[in-house]
Amino acid sequence: MAGQPLHYFQMWSLVQQNYNGNLCNDATFMSVVSQELLMAIFWEETQFANIRQRQFDHQDWLKRWNAPPPQTEEEKKKMLPGNHAIAFGQVERETLGRIKALGPDKLDGLIAGKSGKDVDLKTIDLAILDDDGKGVQLSWRYLQYLYGSGIKNKLSLVKAYGGNPNLAQIPPEWLNCEAIQKGYQQLGPINYVDKDMRQNMRLLAGAFWIARHNGEFMRAFGVNQEEAAKIGAPLRAIATNGNKGPNANPNLVADLRKFVMETVGARA
Repeated sequence: MAGQPLHYFQMWSLVQQNYNGNLCNDATFMSVVSQELLMAIFWEETQFANIRQRQFDHQDWLKRWNAPPPQTEEEKKKMLPGNHAIAFGQVERETLGRIKALGPDKLDGLIAGKSGKDVDLKTIDLAILDDDGKGVQLSWRYLQYLYGSGIKNKLSLVKAYGGNPNLAQIPPEWLNCEAIQKGYQQLGPINYVDKDMRQNMRLLAGAFWIARHNGEFMRAFGVNQEEAAKIGAPLRAIATNGNKGPNANPNLVADLRKFVMETVGARA
């Protein structure tokens, strides 16, 4: 049901269904923005929930058209009346207006039967919040718009998406979370001493702790926040090569494999 926070596996399945080569025909872009990166963004922004920014509703959304426009230069510098963010990745209303004006093709197919230039910005928030698939697509379509505008560097791309200079430390952590998720997929066979699925969920929760330390880990991963932190802190150190920055560890997979084996009591 749209608007309900999702479990990790529900979110992962939804991302796979709504960000793939059938929907996005730009393979070069997809080599930069991965499904794992979207997962990191969605956990940090909303804990896997297709929702509005808190304390806003549809009437606030409509203030762009209904409220008096800013008059003074000081007013023009402020956020326009009622502007707020929506969906799993919290894309802002004014961002959608900018995409429609400057890159409408990035919205093609988001609303069934409509090209991007014809979408109704007054009601698009309702359509997106009523459909979790659209809630996923909104983020990669915005990232694709930014990529098409010339922001090709991955770190610069996520910083432009994050857009808040007061929270500049957050987008790099999305990349660290992504790196651990993708690293897990390259570990090769590991013989777990404990066959319980909970071991895997501890490792996943730790990866996502990097993107967001607080949150409902028990709901999303079946692991409490304290346990996620115990796993997450050393995972972040591996991803950043001792705090040298995202993608700074040339031995990430080997270091990650060693950590996983030691952590879960595995045998080679």
